[in-house]
Amino acid sequence: MKIIEIFHSLQGEGPWIGRPYTFVRLAGCVKPYCTWCDTRYALSGGKEMTIADILSQIKALGCANIVITGGEPFMQKDEVILLHEVLVNSSFSVQYETSGKAGIPELKNAFVVLSPKRPNKKWLIDKKDLPKADCLKFLYDSSKRGRTIKKFVSDNNIDSSRVLIMPQGRTRKAQIDMMPEVFEFCVNNGFIMTPRLHVLCYGNKRGI
Repeated sequence: MKIIEIFHSLQGEGPWIGRPYTFVRLAGCVKPYCTWCDTRYALSGGKEMTIADILSQIKALGCANIVITGGEPFMQKDEVILLHEVLVNSSFSVQYETSGKAGIPELKNAFVVLSPKRPNKKWLIDKKDLPKADCLKFLYDSSKRGRTIKKFVSDNNIDSSRVLIMPQGRTRKAQIDMMPEVFEFCVNNGFIMTPRLHVLCYGNKRGI
């Protein structure tokens, strides 16, 4: 598999925010890329690692919770399925962070966080994959984006309890400045607000 980095940290966003996790960041993504992407270093490249080497490095970090992320992790779908089986059989809890652009495979004992993207003003997600997500996570940067999110949620009959909203921004100031608007948007629509804890603590720092 092509791996960008493996590191131990706290989950910075989403339903398990603040909990210790080991992150496995896979290389590669599906075009068109998002102009606001904050992990552009993961769009290509990566170090070739065997599943045995990945498992060894994960075990050395001593955390039972794993996040498989990217880039877009399901670009390496076949390898991810094999890695997932090995991790679950080794008693790890596995979470995925995906845009859904490469599809979402059927994975037992997985928690899937879906962040649909629309870089070309069209949602790049197959609707049949929506039920495979345990929750959906969206970036908010304006009332216009908010209306687009609401329409997507409504059009696809997604329960508001599955919808998490994050303020967009790569810096601490950008996050804080956007938070009151995101807070109000979530209150008015029954969505869950999640800050981006790693950005609040460290700004645009890699490996956090």
